[in-house]
Amino acid sequence: MVRSFKGSLKKFIEDRVDEIGNKFVIKNKEYKKLADYSTKVHYQIRDNLPDNIKKLIGEYETINTSMQCISEEIMYEQGFIDGIRSNEIIKSIKH
Repeated sequence: MVRSFKGSLKKFIEDRVDEIGNKFVIKNKEYKKLADYSTKVHYQIRDNLPDNIKKLIGEYETINTSMQCISEEIMYEQGFIDGIRSNEIIKSIKH
């Protein structure tokens, strides 16, 4: 039972993080501006590197993207838990 709850919670968090990214993050003007600039700089760097280094840069980006995804999931999970705890504190103050 606990295992399936944890799995369901993890799936919920993954789905919610994706939803937040798709609904809010990519629509943020500052984020979009930085993402566009990052892509431009990336291509400038990549186009001036030898092929063996291009592969390393690709691996580096994959690793960093994976780390960012893990970080986002941990932060959302912790925020979710904090929200539940805050709700319990508020309930205890009211009574």
